Amino acid sequence: ARRVDARAWIGLGLLILAGLIWLDAGGWRGSGPTANPSLWPAVVLSALALAAAALLLHAGLVPVAARLYPAARLYPAAVCLGLSALLAAKALHSLYWITIWDSTYDPLAYILIVLPGLAAVLAGLALTLSLAGRARAIGVEYALLIPALLVAVSALGQRVDFRALTEARAERVRQAVEAYRARTGRYPADLRALGAWRRLTLAGPVILAGQDWCYRGGGDYYELGYATRAHWSDPRLAAQRYAAQGTPPDQPALCAAEIDAIRASDPAYHGASPE
Repeated sequence: ARRVDARAWIGLGLLILAGLIWLDAGGWRGSGPTANPSLWPAVVLSALALAAAALLLHAGLVPVAARLYPAARLYPAAVCLGLSALLAAKALHSLYWITIWDSTYDPLAYILIVLPGLAAVLAGLALTLSLAGRARAIGVEYALLIPALLVAVSALGQRVDFRALTEARAERVRQAVEAYRARTGRYPADLRALGAWRRLTLAGPVILAGQDWCYRGGGDYYELGYATRAHWSDPRLAAQRYAAQGTPPDQPALCAAEIDAIRASDPAYHGASPE
């Protein structure tokens, strides 16, 4: 491994970051870990992937910076700060969406940032002790800035109305369906017909973990909606229809299959009749 060019480590670290961004496309698609304990591994692995990216970037930057330092002092510092800002932005982005999903269940709110905040303070203390002279101020600034950003992003996420966010996302899906009709003369039979890239940019509802849109269509009709519940502790699920056009043929109620799948996989909904 030591014979590998240091720039390869930087590239690998950026590749991991790109993978996390791709997985999070359209907003964090998971759910607050309180909603489903089985999702904790996804949260932990995302955090470990971010830490792995940081370690790989550091492993590559140290020799590269040492090689470039005599020739250009500013360049290594700018690269380090830029990559550090990228790491921080990705971490805050994940925190924002975890906070929003957490609000759909029994929310932990600011408890989610206790450990990250403590880690940031300890990291600032480590910087203060390891740096010399005026550079020690960086450690103090870090210990103040990062926890402040954590609090700000958490507060921002807690103010998001997840139901209004779901409605806004449903509107974008409706527009995509109507655009498809304008191009082809018929409604898509399935949302996958919109194309892989289009589907990637159309995020799902922010109501129940792992759920996608309820949709059926074709020819001159379509129905679009999502499974919902009145409150996080209410075991009864219902279909919320957002938009429809035309007259669909006789079929089971919208979201019937999706609701049955949820009830079959989650004990919290066993025996609860849909509204």
